[in-house]
Amino acid sequence: MNKRRAKPLYIIMIAALLAAGFTPPAAAEAAAAYVKEEIIYANLAADGAVNDVYVVNMFDSEQALDIIDYGAYHSVVNLSGSEPLTLTGDTVSLHKPAGKLYYQGDLGAAQLPWLIAVRYYLDGQPIEAAQLGGQSGQLTMQLEIKRNAGVNALYFDNYALQISGTFDGEKCAGITAEDATIAAAGADKSVSFIVLAGEETTLECSATVTDFAFSGWQFAGISLALSIDDVDSGDFMDDIRRLQDGVIELEATIYCEKKRSSCATACSSCMTR
Repeated sequence: MNKRRAKPLYIIMIAALLAAGFTPPAAAEAAAAYVKEEIIYANLAADGAVNDVYVVNMFDSEQALDIIDYGAYHSVVNLSGSEPLTLTGDTVSLHKPAGKLYYQGDLGAAQLPWLIAVRYYLDGQPIEAAQLGGQSGQLTMQLEIKRNAGVNALYFDNYALQISGTFDGEKCAGITAEDATIAAAGADKSVSFIVLAGEETTLECSATVTDFAFSGWQFAGISLALSIDDVDSGDFMDDIRRLQDGVIELEATIYCEKKRSSCATACSSCMTR
């Protein structure tokens, strides 16, 4: 058995939402001629526990502006240039030139709308993620998704959760995952789940692994503006499958752009170019 030190498995959650439980940043100067977008990112441990949460804010304007923004940040950093940012309490003051400016605000270990627990089993026995690197055998990953009662239910009830992971095709064989979309991404395999808004569930993904390595699961909160009146359940699930397929195709395209020169398998994304 390979005894080399295991690499940690990092899980990144990308949630395009404002989660209650921390003060969401919001632009105060509503009358100003600019557009603001924000995305909340969370770095999770391999077991799903929240390590840290940060917000990337984007301001876009045709002219230079002085802007006041709000957020319960521990620290802020300008991602676009050298313009200084001033953090006073929950207030961020900044001067932006014409065009786009991005800044990051760190929220610490804030709560998220979902409680995520990831468990690992090798040959039927529980195993810690830190011990999985380099292992071989039958691996099962369980992903438990539950509502976080400490956070406003608005987001859990209205945002679906897109879960995806990419597995090395040379290290992982016979991948199975009920209710998931499994597709080729070059020589690798992508597994994608959709958890509908308001749903608590436990998902499983299994594979026969050799010298195992894994970059982690990605969780994305996505708003599904769907009308449920007079919806045929079969048509509804077809739409969900098409959404999963679209995410898989995007992942495959990104993969092939990165590894085009060394891609051993001509996947559909490459062949359409």
